[in-house]
Amino acid sequence: MKNLMRLTPLASVGLALSLSGCGGSSPTGSDSTPETFRGSMVFDDAHSNPFPSFSIDVRGSGTLDASLTWTVAAPGTGRFGGNAPLLLINLFDPPPCLSFTGCPPRQSGARASPPVTLSVPVQSGTYELVVTNARLCGGCRVDFTLTVTHP
Repeated sequence: MKNLMRLTPLASVGLALSLSGCGGSSPTGSDSTPETFRGSMVFDDAHSNPFPSFSIDVRGSGTLDASLTWTVAAPGTGRFGGNAPLLLINLFDPPPCLSFTGCPPRQSGARASPPVTLSVPVQSGTYELVVTNARLCGGCRVDFTLTVTHP
């Protein structure tokens, strides 16, 4: 099955998002950067489609808040087609911890219904935010909106 993931940035920053390390207070007013992304993703049972991943550039210390909402646009088929997706957000710290090397991600709780939220302290740097499905759903397709606010 072809990867049907389609991402449309709604923020002027484009597809690049930055997230940073530990510590700090919540951003307020002009100190925070809100970014919104919309797209579709298909979760096949072989996990051959990549999970949506976003680079986040954080420009100071504070709190990164992420919120993921979605609707099931097309249910899956086959053995696991009746399962709803179980989505979560993973946040990987900047190098040397970036991506799947070295350090475990900070995670939201997995949920079968929206929203999924994550709120973590960050510092300046580039982070990777990955939306993950933790349950086989027979190739279900979800349309999602991801909103991220950070310093």
